[in-house]
This record gives sequence, C-alpha cells and structure tokens, in this order.
Amino acid sequence: GHTEVVSLLVAADEIDVNAGSATALMWAVHEGHTQVVTLLLAADGIDVNAVDASGKTALICAAHRGRAEVVTLLLGADGIDVNAADASGGTALICAADKGRAEVVTLLVAAAGIDANAADVSGYTALICAAHRGRAEVVTLLLAADGIDVNAEDSRRKTALQYASAKGHAAAVE
Repeated sequence: GHTEVVSLLVAADEIDVNAGSATALMWAVHEGHTQVVTLLLAADGIDVNAVDASGKTALICAAHRGRAEVVTLLLGADGIDVNAADASGGTALICAADKGRAEVVTLLVAAAGIDANAADVSGYTALICAAHRGRAEVVTLLLAADGIDVNAEDSRRKTALQYASAKGHAAAVE
C-alpha cells in the first residue's frame, strides 16, 4: 500500500517533494524501499542531490547502508552527483569502502565520472578506509579501479598499506 500512497502524494497539486531536512527520497533510501525510490525519482522537481542536516545525499546514505539496488537506481537518475561529499568530505565511495559494502563499491567504481581517489577532510580515500578497516574484498575491488592511486597519503602522510600493516590486516596487506 505504501507505493500507492506515495503515488497519490507525489501527484498532488503543489506538493514539495524536496521538503524537510531529510527529504522523502532520503527516508525511502534509508529504509531501502526501492519501489518508493523509483516513484520519487520520477517525480517532477525531485532533487537527487539534496542533502540532510549532516550534508549527506541520498547516494551517500544508500552507500552507507549497503543498499545496492537503491544505489543502482540513484546512479541512473538524471543529474546525480556521484562525487558529492558530506560535511566531513566523505563521498558515497568512501562510505561504502569504510563499511565494507563490496557490492556497492563495485557499482560505484563503475559509475561514470566517479573519482576513486577523492579524499575526506582527513585525507582518507576509499582505499585508505578499506585498508584501515581490513576490508580485503573492497581493497581488491578498489585496486582494480581505473586510475586508483595506491600510494595516496592522508593528512598524517600514511598510506593504505601502512594502515593495513599497522592494524595487522594481513589479507588487506596482501
């Protein structure tokens, strides 16, 4: 029934589909409601890059939560900013790598225009985050990404290899 209700609301005159500090799209993304996300992405005036109070976009939220189906829908949306960053500089790719969301990382590194070397305010790239957390599967995926800088340094001049080594993440080091 929720998709029917959302359809009615979206079709209502003068509805603001982007209202609130966390839009309807963000709530649907957060909860993983792919049908509702599809309806909202088709709504007139939808802002796919709207941010919540912490500066997160729907794509960052979907990546953080590991919502691969929703990420796929968002990547197909007109005007999506695949490199949008939250208040701390974290992109969808950085969030997915940090959380070990391998399926989402795969989708994001294949996305047109993705900056696989983007860094947050601390200089952490997706590769540094994955290595620091010992996410070997994600490290492997990122190493295969076009143009990845394996020697990128964070603000403390540490690399992914140094973090993986210091934390004892043998699989990530390998």
